[in-house]
Amino acid sequence: MSGWILSLALAYAQLALIVAMAFATLRMLRGPRAQDRVLALDALYVNSALFMMTVGIRAGSVFFFEAALVIAM
Repeated sequence: MSGWILSLALAYAQLALIVAMAFATLRMLRGPRAQDRVLALDALYVNSALFMMTVGIRAGSVFFFEAALVIAM
């Protein structure tokens, strides 16, 4: 019963993170100031680390958690 809830929550989280990464990329490319671009890059790599963690939860592999740790470092 709870397996489909976790799968649905992970799919929603991945979709939300992809949208957040797209907005961060857009702000990084079109930012009016350098500060906006730096903040967008920061948000992009945090979102990518979280995305890798959700992929790791879905796949059940520790490889993705290690990749998220490398991105976060």
